[in-house]
Amino acid sequence: MVSHQDFERVSRQVRLNRGRTTISLERIYWQELEDIAHLSGWPMRRLLIAIERECQNALSNEGKKGRFNFSSALRVWFFDYRRR
Repeated sequence: MVSHQDFERVSRQVRLNRGRTTISLERIYWQELEDIAHLSGWPMRRLLIAIERECQNALSNEGKKGRFNFSSALRVWFFDYRRR
């Protein structure tokens, strides 16, 4: 059952390939990402790096370059992951 706490925004500072970044997501996304990392046998940092790379590759394939909002990209990635 979903509670109001699931919608609280949680910010975490993470070191990715490009350096430190702050990712702000609702608590429910962090919980789901932790579950995905656990099921894959990867640490959370490795999962986030893989997702970042996947998002950058998707943009490159569309001929787009530059930075993107990683928090938003994680939400989109999560829904795509759930459809797989």
